[in-house]
Amino acid sequence: MLDQTPVPPAEPAPALPPKPVNEDELSLCEGDIVNIVSKEAPDRGWWRGELNGKVGLFPDNFVQILPPDPSLENRVRQGTDHDKT
Repeated sequence: MLDQTPVPPAEPAPALPPKPVNEDELSLCEGDIVNIVSKEAPDRGWWRGELNGKVGLFPDNFVQILPPDPSLENRVRQGTDHDKT
């Protein structure tokens, strides 16, 4: 069963990863914000994420987790409350 806990987005760390080798890998640039889809991937040290509409794998040691964005949390809560009415 997949963990449905929200995961904060990540951005590439100062040292950039090598260019993608396989079609299922994301190409990361400094300043990109990757939405983490899953921290479980076929190979250890890789996560699955979404960047600019493309979902793919990226090396976890080349990103840093961003702190939670309170404005995003409020929008999620408001959307959840709205759905209940």
